[in-house]
Amino acid sequence: MRKLIAILLGAVMMLSLAVVGVSAADPEIITTAEQFAAITVDGNYKLGADIAVATTLVFKDAEDKEVGFSGTLDGAGYKITVSAPIFSRLSGTVKNLVIEGAVSATGTSEHCAPLALRGSGTVVLDNILNKATVTTAYRGAGIISQIDNGSTATIKNCTNEGKVINTGEASSMIGGIIAYQQGNTLDLSNCVNHGEITSAYGLAGGVMGRFGGDDGKYNPEKTVTITNCLNDGAVTGSSQVGGILAHGRSSLVTISNCTNKGKILSTYRKDGTGAYVLNSSGNKQGTSDASGIFGSTAGSDGHYCVVIISKCVNEGDVTSDNARASGICSYVWCGNQGDNYPHAEVTDCVNKGNIAGGSFVSQIVTYTNDTKDMGGAKQSTKIGGVGLGTVSRAADTLRDAEKTYLSIVGVSSATTALNYDFNLVLSNTDKSTWVSYSENTEGNRHAISELPDTIKIVTPEEAQTAARALGAIGVQGSVGYKAPAAPGDPSQPTG
Repeated sequence: MRKLIAILLGAVMMLSLAVVGVSAADPEIITTAEQFAAITVDGNYKLGADIAVATTLVFKDAEDKEVGFSGTLDGAGYKITVSAPIFSRLSGTVKNLVIEGAVSATGTSEHCAPLALRGSGTVVLDNILNKATVTTAYRGAGIISQIDNGSTATIKNCTNEGKVINTGEASSMIGGIIAYQQGNTLDLSNCVNHGEITSAYGLAGGVMGRFGGDDGKYNPEKTVTITNCLNDGAVTGSSQVGGILAHGRSSLVTISNCTNKGKILSTYRKDGTGAYVLNSSGNKQGTSDASGIFGSTAGSDGHYCVVIISKCVNEGDVTSDNARASGICSYVWCGNQGDNYPHAEVTDCVNKGNIAGGSFVSQIVTYTNDTKDMGGAKQSTKIGGVGLGTVSRAADTLRDAEKTYLSIVGVSSATTALNYDFNLVLSNTDKSTWVSYSENTEGNRHAISELPDTIKIVTPEEAQTAARALGAIGVQGSVGYKAPAAPGDPSQPTG
């Protein structure tokens, strides 16, 4: 009998421990701002009610060094109304959250974003909807401003509906979802920007501002992969501007199944009053690249990218007042990296927008330096897709008319022959006068009368048929934030 009782007691104790273990794994339910302000750096939390945040959470370690929130916050579909960014630094997971309100920063080195100013370590953002307005003088975005070098980030199913506005005079980076990631790995998928993205002076991306740091060389282990994303907000900047990604450097950039529907504009540099800055000759200062999908890689030696873009669609009008403009990819700088020759591949893409620029203007890829002589080695640049739009000189440009080049592709001032793999179909609405144009090397200027067999000029109806024949292009299915099931009883901390 005693033995039986002992066995029963042991079973009860084990069951009790099991129950405690399950409870310990459950998230702590947050229903007030005071409870949220008291969370720990690595805790597991779930909202049980709408709350407001007026003070940014800052966590520090034993040495008083700032660290990121490394736990999990499940918004469960509830709303946080912000008047300050929620986290100063983030190193964990945030999901199923709606953000409203407004945040702002005036410092010329101060980040600004509704969810978090910076991310580090391993960051996961899933199913977040931002409606808050962002006003910054430096870097800012609709979800998170910057993810630091050496970090790995996954951002998916996120939507920005708020305006992101840069008012600063210093060079800046802004984006609908994220402003800047220095490296190492970013996987950005199924995200949408509906908000207006505007920078008085700096680069701007509908989904992302910039990826890659100033490493000084191409690093294939630093990668950004952007898949199935959509921008339909107007995007304006004074330098590199892209409907999906504005700028990339020192990394591998892969963009696929993305769509831009927003109006894209790259202006000249403006001062604090909004007036154009003029040089000593009275011309507007600055250079600019604008594109429906990807703006540019770095334009200086040492910051080369490999750029792979496939099955993307631009439906928005694109204008670069001062320089290059394209429907898909504006400026690709490839360079000599020893035995490794970076390249650009833009394939199975469709441009439907009207493209206008001050210098080089093209429907698919505006400019590369593929012809550059690198000790006898050649880079590989592939340009493929369908152009249904038009090309023209930008109405607001101050460049001389003879310095606007309507070309299928612009090339650098190289001494070697063209080395392109073309597979293009263009509607006869395209008014390009050059297959390729180089400003300083006549040997790389090929008039449209010298059209190769791999570029076909057809009627708009035939071009539409060719576009459909490419197969699955652009965003597939519904993307962005999905409201979770109706929140349950906050008194039942399960799920």
